[in-house]
Amino acid sequence: MSRTLRKQTLSMRGEPVDFASLAAANPKQPTLGNTRTNVRGDVLGPQAQVLKTQEQVQAERAKQQARQQQVSQTLDVKKQLNAPDMSELQFPSVSDLVNQGQIPGATKTKKASAP
Repeated sequence: MSRTLRKQTLSMRGEPVDFASLAAANPKQPTLGNTRTNVRGDVLGPQAQVLKTQEQVQAERAKQQARQQQVSQTLDVKKQLNAPDMSELQFPSVSDLVNQGQIPGATKTKKASAP
């Protein structure tokens, strides 16, 4: 005996409500709210006419995500090509910057002489 388990929500009265079976029984009913879709996920126009099916909407989203991924990969490659090799960079020490007067308000340090 195999039973499929569906998520059931309890109503305010404590009665179980199976929203999945309700949605499956009424796929063309418009949804509540301002989404302008039906239960199935089709985009609706005026007078509940189907403008785009759920499959068309999903295909458009997949294309858009693929384009965004290509753009981000292209930008990553450009950054890698323009990035300098960090091991070859030489950074001055703080004392050198102070002695050169590049840090305002800092006093110059004298190098200690060896005894």
